[in-house]
Order: sequence, then structure tokens, then C-alpha cells
Amino acid sequence: MGKSRQPRRFRRPHPLCGPAGLSAEPEVETECEEEICPVETLLETLQSGSADARECACASLSRLALGARTVPALLGRGAVRLLGPLLLDPAASVRETAAGALRNMSVAGGPDACEDMVASDIMTPLVALLRECAAVLDSAGDAQPKGRSGGGGGAGLPGDVAVEAVHLLLNLCESSARAVSVFNKEALLPPLLQFVRRHQQHLPLAIAAAQCLQTVAEDNVDLAGSLTAPALAALEPALLLLPPAGVDNGSAGAQRSLLRTLVAGFLWNVKSAIPGASLAQALSAVASALSDALALDARPALAALEAPPAPPPPEASGAGERRRKGRTNGGGGGGGAARNPAPAQAKRHSKKKNCGEVVDRANEENEGDEGKAGGGGGGCGGGGEEEQKEENGGGEEDEEVEEDEADMEAEPSAATGDGSPPSSGDDLSDLLPPSEAALVEAMALLSAQQTALEILVNMCCSDDGPDDEEEEEWEEAGSNDGSEEAACMDGEEETGEAPLSPLCLSAEVHGALLRHGIVGRVIEKSAFPEESGVSVCLKNPVWKPLLTRLQCIQCRALTCLQNMLGSLDEEALGGPLALQELARHLASLLFSASDLAKAAEFLEAATGAVRALLHVMASKDIPQCMSVQQLLALCEACVRCEHEGVRLNTVGILGVVGRELSRQRGTATTLQELGSVLLGVAVRDVSLPVSGEALDALFDVFAHGDDADLAARAMGLAAALRGLAPAFKARMKSEGRRSCSPEQLLVLTNVRTNLARFIRYQESKAR
Repeated sequence: MGKSRQPRRFRRPHPLCGPAGLSAEPEVETECEEEICPVETLLETLQSGSADARECACASLSRLALGARTVPALLGRGAVRLLGPLLLDPAASVRETAAGALRNMSVAGGPDACEDMVASDIMTPLVALLRECAAVLDSAGDAQPKGRSGGGGGAGLPGDVAVEAVHLLLNLCESSARAVSVFNKEALLPPLLQFVRRHQQHLPLAIAAAQCLQTVAEDNVDLAGSLTAPALAALEPALLLLPPAGVDNGSAGAQRSLLRTLVAGFLWNVKSAIPGASLAQALSAVASALSDALALDARPALAALEAPPAPPPPEASGAGERRRKGRTNGGGGGGGAARNPAPAQAKRHSKKKNCGEVVDRANEENEGDEGKAGGGGGGCGGGGEEEQKEENGGGEEDEEVEEDEADMEAEPSAATGDGSPPSSGDDLSDLLPPSEAALVEAMALLSAQQTALEILVNMCCSDDGPDDEEEEEWEEAGSNDGSEEAACMDGEEETGEAPLSPLCLSAEVHGALLRHGIVGRVIEKSAFPEESGVSVCLKNPVWKPLLTRLQCIQCRALTCLQNMLGSLDEEALGGPLALQELARHLASLLFSASDLAKAAEFLEAATGAVRALLHVMASKDIPQCMSVQQLLALCEACVRCEHEGVRLNTVGILGVVGRELSRQRGTATTLQELGSVLLGVAVRDVSLPVSGEALDALFDVFAHGDDADLAARAMGLAAALRGLAPAFKARMKSEGRRSCSPEQLLVLTNVRTNLARFIRYQESKAR
């Protein structure tokens, strides 16, 4: 019978923050709206002749863009068409703040905002900026890329501008197919490869570029076809020559591992372009990078958050204070778009203590209307007319101290969306306070592990998704009302055997997974986070996103384990003893009293892994470690879960257990209890796919066996199903096409056909 259980494939969803983004929805300080100039004034100032005024207006718009509700208003007023040309502004500082504002809009506004931005032709200046950045970096050779200190007049493009531009490109391509089309048409692959190659000089830029490449390359046949041997060779230093995990790499060790992992993900997505002679070697390198990332121990990184910081030298302390002021005024932070200017950058920001004054002065010069300029409202630094008179007074100093304290509380991290330090170069010691540097490293480490597991989920999944022609066939099958064609799909429905055959991995993938011990690494990551790490994350609101990341890693590991159980043979999984030990491990997770075990995402991943494991053990006649009563208690609780995926997996577990029981003697009572649960789900579940899955499980459980026949007669199964059939067929007509995927329609069509046959089969037995 057709089953709805399929290997899970990970597709990167929104939100758009990078793999180390600390917040899906940026938080905005409550005072922010009161401090920022009116939108109309800011948009007018974008066209000012003063670079300082343009920069300050961009910074204020960047802060406004952190609010999801303000983004539609900005888009409606044409902010994108005004900010776009500033990506090519002569002043590098204006380019950076403009890119930061656009990046924040793409994050907070979501996919709809990204589509609007692409429709407003943001890709044209963005492509030009990326090409110019690549040209400047190429001409610089191996020299360190300049930050803003390289000059605000555009003599040298700062690396920070490129980081912002790449993250903006990533966000757009992640949500807009048109942006991906422009990416392919404009041949943006070489510039991004150039950025990755610069990992020794600018690690944050390399990480951002690698993340963008991995995302854009997913299901991108055109991009894979454009890859050349030199392009692939450009990735070798990042993938192969970086020190492996466990080696002391200094302060950027976790970030280097993140870079390797992202490059590995890109290579996996474009594996069709790798020559056959080199494929095995490339996949082995990919698996090595993923294994190294999973081998990293997060405990020291989390413990480092609590380590007492060494007293910084006076210069570094002053630079940190100026950076905090720069973030408050610069507005590029939050929502995966936070930036820390380098010390020289922050110094220039600290001179602009009153952006409102700059904006007002620009309006006076451009419009000659002093009254209008004076009525421009409070500046982004909180400047009004009275505050201007007190510019050098103690009141402003108090305000700046309060801003610094609020900034430290409101911003969870100084990390950029890629989990990397937001300044040029690899040395963090003189750019970030020790606690912030530790947070950046911890987030980068966890991001590398999450990304590695997501790649492995896809590696152990079917490479070939349904094409358009197959989807049309499935839709036609779903529209047939029990036709002969649908019945012919039912090969051996009444044999009681589960037709869920394992996937066939290529020899290269299979060998790479085994050679690098991937299965063991994944099982290790499927455990609950250690209490010590959880307690650290809960001690500071700034560290709470790390706990979310730890939970996500566990769920990804369980999903990966589910796919591995369906794609690797018994020997590759460790043999019968290893499978039994795995069953005990999964049982301990599901029956845990931890609050983490109640999350819907965890329950779906864990029940999916249990379902796959029980199927493997049943097919190999390996004794179960969980008792039937344990499984029934678990399933009775899970079928009431609000999450559809959990209920689907639970019904599948009941089907596997029931098939095994139907082959044994003296199980009629248990089968009747199990069948009653399945029948209740089929009748009452609000989800049509879950109801269909429950019926499918009933067909398997009660197809054969004396005890199964006794249980079916005792519970009146045939009569119950005959009463259910009209309602199920009506739901198929009314809900099928509207709420089900083509794959689900195919399964439900088989169930509808088999339902009538199974009822006749049960009634013939009852005579």
C-alpha cells in the first residue's frame, strides 16, 4: 500500500537570518520611534549633498526597518528606489549604512518584502556593488581589505560593505525566485567565489559568501551547469586546507569550521557538476568537513561565556564604548543584520552625536526653509532644538550612558547574521569584548553543527524529487473516483508486508558516510543538551538564543537519523545490538520528563526516528526493546498532539507494531486496543492525510492472522469502516486538492480504493 512516510528533506525556510542569526524577528527598543525623524524627512535627506546627512538618514531608516510593521510603509514610500542608488554612493560609509537598511528590510519584511524589493530593481545596483567589491579585492591581492578607515570617500571599498551586500543578496535569493534568476543571469558566482577565497584576509566575508552560495545552489541547475574546474578549485583552500576540528585555531576556530561546513553544503548542492573521476574524493572531503563540525564540543564554548573577562587595555575599552555608540547611531543591527564597526569607524560615528542636527542642516541647505528643518522632529540620536543647546552638557552624557546600557540589553549579540565577527580580519581580541567574542564563537560552533546536520539530512534523502510531469499524473490520480488505474497501483496490498524499501545511496555517498563515522556523530547529537549548557544559556537573556540552537541541533539530528535508517543497511547502522541500543536511546528521549521533550518539533523528529527504527527492526526480525504497552501509551498521548507530523508518525508506529503483533499468538486483546486507537484517528482526526494514514495502518494490521481476525470481529471493524467510507470519500472530494500535496493525493487515492476492497475482505471473513 502507498505510505506517506518519506525521507525528510531539509529546505531552508524563512526567517532569513544567517545560520548564526540570533533572532528571527528583530526586537526594537520602545523609545526608537520617538527618536527617529519622520520617514518623509529621512527619505528626502537620502538625496542630500552631504555624505554625513545621507549616512545618518540611512542609519535612521535602518532602525525603522527593524519593525516588521514599518517595512510595508517604507516600501510604499519608495524607500528601495531611493536607497538602491546609495549602494554605489561615493562615500563608503553611506554604502554600508544603505546596505544595512536594505538588509534589515529584507529580514523584517519577510518574503513579500523581498519580492517587492526585487520588483523595485534593487538587484541592479546590488550586482554592480558586488562586482566592484570583487574587483577591488582582486586588485588588492593578499593584502588585508580595508575597513571604513580606508577612507569614506570611496578611494577603497571596505570589506564591511561587501559583507552587508552579500547578506542582502542572500536574503533576496532565499525568498525570491526572480532574485535567483538575476543571480544566474548576471553570473554572480565568480564574485562570491572570490570572496570565499579571501577567507584568510576577511573571514566574515567568506562565511557570508559561502552561506549565500549554499542557499542559491539548492535545486539550481543553471548554476551547477555554469561551474568550471577552476571555480571548483577555488573552493579547495576553504574546504581542505583549513585546520581540522580539535586543533587550536585561535579565536576563529569555530568560524573556520562554519566556513568549511557551508562550502561543503555548496559542493553537495552542485555535485552534479563535479567530474565523475573526482566525485568520490569531493564527497569524502564534504563528509570530512561535516564530521569535523559535529565533533566539536560545545561545552567549552558555552562555559567560556561565564569566564571572567580579563581587564582590557584603556584603548580597547574606549574602542568598545565607541562601537556601542556606533551601533546605536548606525542602525545596522538587529535581526541578523547587526554590525560592529571597526574602531576607526566607531570613532567617526562618535563624532556625530546628533544625527537630527545633521539632517536638519541638510534640509536647510537643500530647501532653504529653516522652519521646515527645525520642525523635522527628533533626530536619530535624540536631537531636538533644546538638546542641541546642551550638546556639550552633562545631560547628553547621561543620555549616551543610558543608550549604551539599553543597547547592551536590547542587542543579543554583536554577531552578524552569519555568526562571524562583524569586523575585518580574524583577530577578535581588539575588536570585541571577551564576552561578545565568546558568544560569537559559541554561535558559530552551533551554527556549523546545525548546518552540517541539515546537509546530512539531504545527503541521506532521495536526490530525485517529483518533476512536473509526475505531479500532473498524481493530481489526475487524485481526481479519479476509485478508477481501475488507481487500483492497479496497489501491487500487494493484502500481503501485510511493508513496501517501504530503503533508499539506494550512491557508493560514493555510502562510503563517505561510513569512512568518517557520520552515524555515530549524528546519534551523539540526538541527545538532549547537557544540563550545564542549558543552565548557562538561561542565565542571561543574551544567551537564550544558544539554547534554541541546541534544541534545533537535536531535532535536526533526529531527522537525519530517520533518513539514515531508511537509506543505510543493517551493517552500516552497526548491527542488531547497535539498533537495540538506539531503540533504548530513543525511548529514553520520548519518555523523558524534560520540558524540552514536549516541544512539537522535537516530538515530530523523535517519533519519525522511532517509526523508521521500528520498521528496520521488524524487517530484520530484531527483537524490540520497548514493550507494546509502552508504545501504546506513547501513541495514545501523541495522537492527541496538535502537530500533524507527530500524529502521522504515531499512526505509522502503531501500524508497524500492529503488523508484528498480528503474526504472534495470544495478541487479540492488544490488537483490539490498538485497532480502536487507529479507528478513532481515522474517524475523528481533522487532517485528511492523518485519517488516510490511520486507515492504511488498519489495512496492514488486520490483513492476516487469527488473532487479528478475532480482534476485528470483536471491535466490529467491517461495520465501522463501512460507515466511515462515505464520509472519507466526501472529504477526498472536498479537501483533497485544496489541502493535500500531489504525493499525499496519490497515497489517499490508494487508500480510498483499498477501503472498499478491505471492507469486502473483512465481511467475507465474518460469514
